[in-house]
Amino acid sequence: MNKQKKSKSQSIIKPVILVFGLIFLCQCFNQNKPDAVEEILSQPAGSSEITTINKNRGADWSYSKGRDRFSLVDELFAERLTKDKALEKLNNEVLEIGQVIVDSLYDVNRFLDLNTTYFYSANTVISGMRDTVLMRDVQKIFYDLQKTYESKVNGLMTDKKDIQKLQSLMYDKQILLKLFISSQDIKKYQSDNFPDDKNLKESKAKLENLIKEMDAYLDEN
Repeated sequence: MNKQKKSKSQSIIKPVILVFGLIFLCQCFNQNKPDAVEEILSQPAGSSEITTINKNRGADWSYSKGRDRFSLVDELFAERLTKDKALEKLNNEVLEIGQVIVDSLYDVNRFLDLNTTYFYSANTVISGMRDTVLMRDVQKIFYDLQKTYESKVNGLMTDKKDIQKLQSLMYDKQILLKLFISSQDIKKYQSDNFPDDKNLKESKAKLENLIKEMDAYLDEN
């Protein structure tokens, strides 16, 4: 009877011991967990001077101060800009072409929108005419007028679509560039800062010995 009680007590206590052991091990891990950003960029804790790249496409590659742990790729890219003159020059060219595109598309879109609005308005007015024969004649005139306009702006429309496709490709190249550069830095960090697992092995051994001692105590009592 005593053996049954003892066995039941051990079956309850052992899982509890293992849980506390795992908590202890997790605490050991967290005490030595490094801040990857600070290690890579060699910046003091709490630094707010590192610039990060704003992901807003309306302001390509623009900077905003602060550190965001979810934008490490952008932060590493921004750090490289301060060290790589060729990359900095390329970045400036992207900024300039971005503004040129915004300006050129604004003028074209304004022109196209105004004419589209006009022909829609004109056709609405024509449809209100009471003389159906006259209405059809006027509709034919404005139909030809609209087709002539569309033929004239066909080149503009083609250029606009091409620019939009190239701009999308540029955005993707931007991402590839940032990923390529940041991957170089993170590989160097991994190589230079790979942690020694000596402390982990020692903690593991201590936990194993402690559990054995607990088991021995339970068996004796």
